[in-house]
Amino acid sequence: MELARLEGHADLIRRLRKLSGRQLKTVLTKASREALRPMLATAKRLVPVDSGRLRASLAITAGLERGAIVARLAPRRDFRYTSTGKARKVAGYGKQKRRALAKGYSADTTNPLIYARGIEFGRDKSGRIRRRAGPALFLTRAFEAQKAQAMGTLATAIRRHLDNQTG
Repeated sequence: MELARLEGHADLIRRLRKLSGRQLKTVLTKASREALRPMLATAKRLVPVDSGRLRASLAITAGLERGAIVARLAPRRDFRYTSTGKARKVAGYGKQKRRALAKGYSADTTNPLIYARGIEFGRDKSGRIRRRAGPALFLTRAFEAQKAQAMGTLATAIRRHLDNQTG
């Protein structure tokens, strides 16, 4: 879902065009992350909790893609956790995973993005039903509830970061 196109802010667009590529990327990624923070808080409040792993994996990522700044609110691909429940599983990589596997934990192969899709829409990519309760729509509801606020925050944050950049 597209949240923002900077239109109707001629002064901001003029000031942004004066920045170098690196400065522009810095200003826009910081501002977009700041604008999505309330949406992240809402999504974490709305997500159904079983183990808490999905809620903990939600994060904001922002960067340059195909010439545009893209900010996402989604589970982190590199999210690591160690379960202490009955199953005793470990996800992630590196030293944490090696130590947990040495203790007898099993490797968790669940992809957080596919898991979140199953919870969000009630089905996974293959179309099988994953949730008896149906779609949770926690990300969709967070987006709809916070998009107007995020738009206002985005313009304000861009102005503030421009002032910090030039001042």
